[in-house]
Amino acid sequence: MTKGEGAKLSGQIAMASAQVLTETYGLKPIKVENRGFNPSSNPGFVKIKESYLMLARSSRLVCYNDIEYIENDQGFADLNFIYTLDKNFQVLNASPLDESLLHEMDPTFHNVIGDVRLFHWQDNL
Repeated sequence: MTKGEGAKLSGQIAMASAQVLTETYGLKPIKVENRGFNPSSNPGFVKIKESYLMLARSSRLVCYNDIEYIENDQGFADLNFIYTLDKNFQVLNASPLDESLLHEMDPTFHNVIGDVRLFHWQDNL
């Protein structure tokens, strides 16, 4: 195996949870227009009044068959976006999540926050 083949293989990650949800519960994927340079992944939703807020990571990982992920090392850096969606899951607006405070606190931090989630707690979002 060449070094390039090894790097490509090491970038593959088996992710079966989405497939389990769609097959077990008959859920249909919702397609949301991506605002990042890379494909979006790992979304989190909360309902607000008559719409939704969603966080998703514009990720260098490209999904194949809802199971395998291949890293695109030529792509732009990962970036988290916050979306406002209407009741039909159409994008009303989207903005990159400002994570500059983390970079100021730790100059060695070069990634984005992983697995960001929105939630309601004590009547606050």
